[in-house]
Amino acid sequence: RWLAEQSPRGPIVLGGESAGANLALGLALDLRGKASGAGYSSAAASSTASLPMPAALLLLSPWADLVDSVQQEHASWKENEDLDFVLPELADLFSRFVLLAQKIGGTKGDKEKLKLKSELTKDELLMLANNPDVSPARAQSLANLPRTLVTIGGGETLRDSQLELVQRLQKDGVVVEKEVYPEMPHAFALANFAATDTCTAPGKVVERAAAFVAASCGTNAQGSNAC
Repeated sequence: RWLAEQSPRGPIVLGGESAGANLALGLALDLRGKASGAGYSSAAASSTASLPMPAALLLLSPWADLVDSVQQEHASWKENEDLDFVLPELADLFSRFVLLAQKIGGTKGDKEKLKLKSELTKDELLMLANNPDVSPARAQSLANLPRTLVTIGGGETLRDSQLELVQRLQKDGVVVEKEVYPEMPHAFALANFAATDTCTAPGKVVERAAAFVAASCGTNAQGSNAC
């Protein structure tokens, strides 16, 4: 809302990395629902009334399907276990924190409440994870979202669920671009400062994202648009 007020005439690109991409996708779906009067409606729907749709959506290493993190059945979980830091145990722990908060309405750092995460059964986790509030990739429809770029590390344990998200976007008619960077782990763009001549992907993905944002705003990568 603040950004829309600061730049009422400029295009806005909505984006995020990892869990931030989850939030970005969820917000875009909520805005889409408000614009169309149908479809996805999150718990935060009332706060997005009257806000404009973004010009584009940028999803870097999206962690947008917690069902995948609970089940861990895709081939990428085994194939990339030696390449990624998002190991099965970490994904399970992360999912339990998020899904417990979803179930009880937040934990606010309460240590006694946090202990309840270990009591969640797999069936209960899957039921909670199917809610698009926490797994926006599982929204009933992804139609009418803006142009989207999804960047993926080929070494991510989440790789296959991210590719499924791309397929769903395509199936629902979204103009979607994807870039897969071989052997790169989750959220590798964060290491862009450490890119070298022999490992260029962390820098390249940032350049790709910047070019996408610039193109979506109708300017070049060094432009001064309010995007």
